[in-house]
Amino acid sequence: MLPQPTPSFLARKSRILSQLSVPDAEYTDASPKGSVDVAIRELIDEINHGYQGLVTTSSCAGRVSVYLEGVKRKSKLPAKIGVEAEVEEEKEKAEEEGQEGGGRASSSGGKGGGEWLFVSHDPLETVDSSTGKGYDGKHWMEVFGLTGTETGSVGEKTSSEEEEEQPEQERLIHFKFEPMILHILTTSPSHAHLAIQSGMTSGFRETGAVSILPRLPAHSSSSSSSTTSQAPSADTNTPNPIVAIRSMGLSFESLIGVQRGSHRQSLVTPEYLSLLVKIANERFEENKKRIARFREALRLAFGAEGSGAATEENKKVGDSGEWEDAEARKQRKREEGLARREEVRKRKEEERERKRREAEEAEKKKKDGEDKTTLADVVLQVPDVL
Repeated sequence: MLPQPTPSFLARKSRILSQLSVPDAEYTDASPKGSVDVAIRELIDEINHGYQGLVTTSSCAGRVSVYLEGVKRKSKLPAKIGVEAEVEEEKEKAEEEGQEGGGRASSSGGKGGGEWLFVSHDPLETVDSSTGKGYDGKHWMEVFGLTGTETGSVGEKTSSEEEEEQPEQERLIHFKFEPMILHILTTSPSHAHLAIQSGMTSGFRETGAVSILPRLPAHSSSSSSSTTSQAPSADTNTPNPIVAIRSMGLSFESLIGVQRGSHRQSLVTPEYLSLLVKIANERFEENKKRIARFREALRLAFGAEGSGAATEENKKVGDSGEWEDAEARKQRKREEGLARREEVRKRKEEERERKRREAEEAEKKKKDGEDKTTLADVVLQVPDVL
């Protein structure tokens, strides 16, 4: 039995849902895009409204992008380390969104003043709908805002550029594919465990969590020993882990260009860009399959008990038509498995008994055949005539 959501968690969830309930045209958040991706809109709604102990805090359905690095600066702030740093980085990635769908983007929301030159949350169209012909690499160079060189090889600087531009002005351009990233605030470690398990089994193998330990009570700095501080309530001391559903196995990145001054120059061939687009589209399809598996894994993990699932599709039905929760389904499946195993055992015993009887009958017939005599075996003895 999962614990009931705490009042503090329900209050936080209510605030988050009130923000998500705003129409997309009016909704704003930390990302330039400012709305939930259409590809996982149903998944987000199901998690937020179907499971009482879960609420999403940030998400990205998966994307292909062309990113221009910002100017490198030395940070004076202490760097975070460990899993917390990884989750923070994933949240930043989820927030650094470009424009809706595929298209040119000039958002400077990246770290260090970087820019998203192109962002798409859907597979890229590789065929021209007007002509029916496939796009070549030169098309992708234009879409990504890159140019080649007419006087030199791809990525080669001209002499005038070498004289006018300084090394620190060079900014690298990356082609990236990133699968779904989803952060879920949970009401208890038990809820977090089920969410992590669902992510791991559905292919998001780098899934993890932070804030899994109870919060330590604050110690009073007063020197008076007679004053006793009030013990923290179970609500305030209950941890609310944040689960990051993620997979690095589908991600890939390739350096494709460099910006010198105002010129964004390709460092790779048009054929190579076409290959990157092909790989990204294949990763989109696999990402879609894993999202579907994760959605089903959540339903199986939480079931109706403890999840607060409001829709009947989140529940499983037994053979006789009655509704059953996850534990009842697990017990029924176990009993069905034992019954099938017993049936197989009986069939094997019957088969062995049948073969034994056939062997005995064959042996008996063989023995009876040896004891019989035929006319051909009888030799007539003619008496000698005196």
